[in-house]
Amino acid sequence: GLFQFSAAVINGKIYIIGGCDTLGGYSTIEPSSQEELSSVYEYDPVNENWRKKQSLPSAMARNCSVFDGNRIYTMGGMLAQDLSVEIIDTMYSYSPSDKDIIMLDMGSGLMEPKAGEKTLPLSISNVPSDGIYGVDVTIEYDPSTLSVTNITPGTVITDNSAFSYNIDSTLGQINICYNGTQQAIINNGVLANIEFDVLESVNTAKSSTLSFIKDDSKVYGESSCEYTGLELIDGAVDIFIYGDVDGNGICNSIDYGFMNQYLMGMIKNLPGTYAAISGDVDASGAINSIDFALFRAYMLRNITKFPAQTE
Repeated sequence: GLFQFSAAVINGKIYIIGGCDTLGGYSTIEPSSQEELSSVYEYDPVNENWRKKQSLPSAMARNCSVFDGNRIYTMGGMLAQDLSVEIIDTMYSYSPSDKDIIMLDMGSGLMEPKAGEKTLPLSISNVPSDGIYGVDVTIEYDPSTLSVTNITPGTVITDNSAFSYNIDSTLGQINICYNGTQQAIINNGVLANIEFDVLESVNTAKSSTLSFIKDDSKVYGESSCEYTGLELIDGAVDIFIYGDVDGNGICNSIDYGFMNQYLMGMIKNLPGTYAAISGDVDASGAINSIDFALFRAYMLRNITKFPAQTE
């Protein structure tokens, strides 16, 4: 958690400035386990929400902040080093009116091969009050694992004619554009719905990343003015196979044996990365004797698929 930060209260809002991201102090934690932060967060207790603001130019921890009626001044503090402590002699001024960090978040999801498409949202948040008139983002995916079957405008798009996209299935890149010269994006929400499918050739459990290309991802305000405060959050498609509790890509008698040991209390955990999902073959939310009975029926070929699997 966040600790050793400074705080200021302005116009009924609380600002958390700098700090560290682990529990304990520099005298009780190895310095290498700490990360001093340059982040600034604003908390609105009336609406009970947090907003990420423009970061400081450099990290500050154990610092002091004061407000002079116009700007916040944050200064001093210490940074933990491997064998020493660095004293900070820097002071920054910060305006509460500085623009928020606009956040683009590529969603994540679980998918099974041959189970059909799944739609993941590309979301936008911390939309400034003066609106967003242009978006041009590029996302990379693994074309040997995934295909992109469709992209549709999200809920924040009010002018669908200003929305466009391009899919390069060779390079594994998605480009999504919004050029809303008349209709700005004014709300947080889903920018685009991206429909993925797992290629039939995929037969192993793994995580396939969905990554923004930073230099090709821009957001613009009025008159094509680029917003410089942009945070890009990558996503992933986690691929699993029902019944494959050891994560080797197939459901067989070895998985049946692991299920037996697990339910008998002989092992505490199933070995596969996604075993908690792949072992729950009736999608009840828990692995129990019903799943084991379904495993047995599958091994005996009394059933060809599990209840959790879709057509």
